[in-house]
Amino acid sequence: MDAAKDNATEMMDKAAQDAKDAAATMDSTVSATTDSMKQSMDNATDAAKDAVKKADDAAKAAH
Repeated sequence: MDAAKDNATEMMDKAAQDAKDAAATMDSTVSATTDSMKQSMDNATDAAKDAVKKADDAAKAAH
C-alpha cells in the first residue's frame, strides 16, 4: 500500500513540476513575443514618423 501511495505521490509531484515547467516556457514565449511585437510597433512608428517628415519636407520644398 505504501509503495502505491509513494508512487502516486511521485507521479503527482512530477505532474506538478511538468506544469510549472510548461508555465515557465509559456511565460518566456509570451515575453519574447511581446518584445518582438513591441519592436515591430516601434519600427512601424519610426517609419511612419519618417514618412511624415519626408512629406513635410517635400511640401516645404514645393512652396
